This record gives sequence, structure tokens and C-alpha cells, in this order.
Amino acid sequence: GADVALDSGFTSGLGVSWYESLVGYEDRSEGEMVKGVHRSRLASVQPYLGWSSAHGSRLWASVGYGTGEIEIVDEALLERYGRQKSDSELMAVAAGGATRLLTAGAVRLDVKGEGHVTRYAVDENGALIEGLSVETRRVRMTAQGSRDQQKINFVLFLRRRIWQKRRIESKNCTASR
Repeated sequence: GADVALDSGFTSGLGVSWYESLVGYEDRSEGEMVKGVHRSRLASVQPYLGWSSAHGSRLWASVGYGTGEIEIVDEALLERYGRQKSDSELMAVAAGGATRLLTAGAVRLDVKGEGHVTRYAVDENGALIEGLSVETRRVRMTAQGSRDQQKINFVLFLRRRIWQKRRIESKNCTASR
């Protein structure tokens, strides 16, 4: 993929992906061993747009579209049906955002939310492959706390020096008695 920085904190981009899987299988359910191969391919594009404020808040949105195919080669059915192929399609929409809720000294609390809907469909081919349509939806909210280690280290350094000074003073005091 590639990103392009636009004016006023906007970023636009395009993601391109290629997916391929190949799974071999053996079936002994009918008493005789039958071997086969299941192959799935999918190419997709995902344009997106993002925005970041000067204060660290972010918003983004993306759409996606892809096409591919499913292929099944089953040794037992190869003579009767040949290689079985069917088209597949993917559509997706996603959006999200993040912002800082709290800053207190070295500690920060950020919140992030996102959601997406994805639909994947396989066409029926009239022989062995049945049509299928699957839709997934997800909404997620997260909170993340963090701290500035440099500030924390400085505070710990000061505490350690004060504690060491007290310890030395108390040892001197005890030793002088």
C-alpha cells in the first residue's frame, strides 16, 4: 500500500492485497480413501482516509472490495465433474477513532474505538459448490494507560537520593552517639 499526506492533518492511502490458500485433504468416510485439494484465491483493494489533530485525536475510515475464486479437485468426482470452480467476493467497511481522555503529570489515558462490517460470498456453481454468504460485524472499545518513563525516572531518582540522604544522616546520627 501507499499513503499520501494531505493538508490539515489528513492522510489518504490505498492498500492492495493478495491471498491464496491451498489445503489438501483425505476422506475415508465411505470406506475408500479419497484425496482432494481445496484452493482459495482473493485479490482486494482498500482505499482509506485518516485525520489526526494537533492534540493527538485520530479518525479513520476504509472501504474494501475483492474478488477471487474457490477451486475444488476431488479425485473421486474428477471424471464426473472435473475441476470445480466458483467465484467469490469480499466487501468491507470500517471506521474508528482515538483520543486522549486524561493527562495527569506523567500518566496518560487514551480511548480507542473501531467497528467494521465484512461480507464474503461464494457463488453456487451448479455442481458441487453450494452458494455461501457470511457477514461479520465487530465493534471494539479499548482504553490504554501509559506513563512518560523519563518523568517517572526523574521522580524515582529524586526519591532515591532523598532516601539515601536520610539513611546516611541516620547512620551518622547513630554513629555519633
